[in-house]
Parts: sequence; structure tokens; C-alpha cells
Amino acid sequence: SGPSKILQLIELLRENHVSTDGLLRVSGSKKRQEQLKRELDDPETEFLDVDALNRTYNPHDMGSVVKQYFAELPDSILQSKNFVAYEQVADLRYNRRTEAIQLLLLLLPPANRNTLYLLVQLMHHVALHRDENRMDAANLAIVVAPDRK
Repeated sequence: SGPSKILQLIELLRENHVSTDGLLRVSGSKKRQEQLKRELDDPETEFLDVDALNRTYNPHDMGSVVKQYFAELPDSILQSKNFVAYEQVADLRYNRRTEAIQLLLLLLPPANRNTLYLLVQLMHHVALHRDENRMDAANLAIVVAPDRK
């Protein structure tokens, strides 16, 4: 999938579908997901047609494709080479943790950092609508937790 298209899909979910019950937990249709992945992979188009996406796919299809995209990356957007450092941050005093995480995020390539920002924004907005979508931070952590590659 083209990186800019997956970012467009994340934005579409954040702007239009954060109150959907079970967003990022319910999987949707495998057939529609495969079709959406083909659209994302289409080199002929640079931008997604939001209206067409909303007519053709439901939020669960889109959320599943977003999760699959990140699961299928050759390396985590957080970069596996930094996992030990992320784990060591947990041992720091609370006031030092934030600073350490900020420094670790600065080590990421800008594309990874920007993508992570949009993904975290989506999850934050989903969590804000937890009363409607039943997806609080704990549920989101379970379904979106990065695989250790």
C-alpha cells in the first residue's frame, strides 16, 4: 500500500468513524478488505476518493486494512532496533520517561514519526468516543499493539 494512501485512510477514519462500535476490533469483510488493499496499491491513483470509500467500505473494513498494513511492514514503525531502549524507559522515574520517549521518537525517520503521530491521533480520538464505540485505551492497546518483529 502506498504510504500516503494509508495515511489518508487513517485520517478518514479519524475524521468520520471514531464513534463506530468496535472500530479497530471488529474485522469486517475479507473480500472488501482485499478490494480496498488493491485500491491502496493502485499506482494510477495518488489520492483516495473519500465519498467512494464511504459508499463501498464500512469502517471495520477500513480499520482492518490499516491494522494489516502495519502488521505487514518489514519492520515496526517504532523500529525493532530501538525496542530494548523503549523497554528501558519503563525503569526510569516518571518525570524522566517523557523526555526519554521524546528523544527516542526523534531517532525515528520523519516518515515513521509522522505516521506514528497520525496513528496515535486516531487511537486518541477513538478512545475519546469509548462510550459509543466500546474501545477504551486498554482495548485499543490489545488490538493495535505493535508486533515485536
